Amino acid sequence: MTYNMETDKFKTIQVYLSGKVTGLSHNEARDSFMCASYAAYKCFADEEFKGNMIRIVNPLSIPGEMKSWADYMLRDLMILKECDYIVMIPGWKDSLGATIERLFAQACGIEVRYLGVDYNKDI
Repeated sequence: MTYNMETDKFKTIQVYLSGKVTGLSHNEARDSFMCASYAAYKCFADEEFKGNMIRIVNPLSIPGEMKSWADYMLRDLMILKECDYIVMIPGWKDSLGATIERLFAQACGIEVRYLGVDYNKDI
């Protein structure tokens, strides 16, 4: 569980969103991640994490301009390794970056969850 008996406090649960970006317009990617952000927050807040802080990490909202796709991936993997969960957005299988993030999360012991196509399915 996420309760720390030593500090008598609940933990902040960090949830990283992963999905297709490359090949989508800016608006399509932004809309996909914003809808997923809301759905993931709702699912985590309604589940076993009630009373905990939920922080959704949306890589599209991280400031900074990178020079290449590889630079974005390296930055995002460094952020992902500090998270508790990764949530795969529908369409992630069509993305090399999302596939890499999923494999990296599994290698790091980060729990992988999958968002349903309609964004309402429990993750």
